[in-house]
Amino acid sequence: MVGYVRDMPRDEEKSLVIADFCTGSGCIALLIHSRLKTTYTHDLMPPVSVIIRGYDNSHSAIALAVENLQHNLATRPLHKSAAQDIRFGHVGILSLAQEGPEDLYENLFGPDTISKFDIMISNPPNLPLKDFQPGGMRTRSQRKYLPRNAHIPPSTNFFPQAVDNTEDQSYAALLRIAAITSPKVLVIEVADTKQALRVAKLCRDVPGQLKDQSESGGGTIPSVDRSALLGVWRDDRSVVPIMDNAAVHDWPEDEGRHILVIDD
Repeated sequence: MVGYVRDMPRDEEKSLVIADFCTGSGCIALLIHSRLKTTYTHDLMPPVSVIIRGYDNSHSAIALAVENLQHNLATRPLHKSAAQDIRFGHVGILSLAQEGPEDLYENLFGPDTISKFDIMISNPPNLPLKDFQPGGMRTRSQRKYLPRNAHIPPSTNFFPQAVDNTEDQSYAALLRIAAITSPKVLVIEVADTKQALRVAKLCRDVPGQLKDQSESGGGTIPSVDRSALLGVWRDDRSVVPIMDNAAVHDWPEDEGRHILVIDD
């Protein structure tokens, strides 16, 4: 994905702004910074000026992400600029996505120096309860040591007009946030191929379905750009276009929007 990001058409005089929702331990945010702004002087790739924001609804996860940032700065796998480039904040996507556009913007950007995202990334809670039980997708060690709410969304479906399965509601929330904040690229990880196809369909069906349910809002949210290139990124790094004729792995000259669904 880092090579994909490097090839993005962009104003090289401006920092690339990346949001990592459901950041957890912060490992994705830290890895992206380490690859875009390497500490190795022999690296042939030029560094990319980057600003990264990691959000999670768990205070303990945010504390761990900050601890991991400080540890990697002290041991120097991270470029020293990461101390200024990376910040973590307490934001839950399900509650954020139910706010009106003005409140959503205020909660994301109000106390910050940024006003937009170029890229949104997320590996959100996406499993049904049965897959976090014995015989499900997660191992005994994962069930014992990983927080359940990092994998299992709430049993209440906050977006019944958009998704039938509670395990897909994180994606409805992320699409609503993306529809309002308009990043150039949205990268979301899913649990399996079946969910990848459901989410790909949701990306196409979302305009007009995710109504603004907040008291301060009203009407429909801005639509996800229906001209966006949509594809599923497999484990072998191949990108399969969905409902588009263009090849998703080739950036068009018009800097169009892209949605990548990572099939894990």
